[in-house]
Amino acid sequence: MNRQDQVGILKRLLHYVDTRTTSMADAPWRNDVSVYTDAERLTREQQILFRQHPIVMGFAAEWAAPGSFRTDDYAGVPVLVVRGRDGKLRAFLNVCRHRGAKVAAGCGTARLFSCPYHAWTYDLSGKVMGIPTSAAFRTCALSDPRLPNCRCARSTAWCG
Repeated sequence: MNRQDQVGILKRLLHYVDTRTTSMADAPWRNDVSVYTDAERLTREQQILFRQHPIVMGFAAEWAAPGSFRTDDYAGVPVLVVRGRDGKLRAFLNVCRHRGAKVAAGCGTARLFSCPYHAWTYDLSGKVMGIPTSAAFRTCALSDPRLPNCRCARSTAWCG
């Protein structure tokens, strides 16, 4: 949408606010029931709304202290947002680099995150800190064993 169209829409919205009116259609709009029950449509909407645009996870103040974290699967993508020891808010895919299992659940405060399969541990910056019996995982050498980053901006996280 170009800037001129955006300004036009904004002016129309402000007019509705000033006059305490709204836009009215010529006739009632009817949606077919399939609009609400079609699994394929849901998948398309999730792809567009949750994967191509930022996801609001909350206000940055909700992660006030280092180690504060929250997880969610808004769009079928497991996201972990955490406040680092350095005070920075970060977002990651909530998946262990070895097995893909979630390293955190719910919300709370943590010093480390750990995979339930083989206890790979990650610090608050997403860096792998420990791989128990690492000799057993020599063939799993990853170029970057960190938790995969998501873009994080103020109070939004975006994994796209």
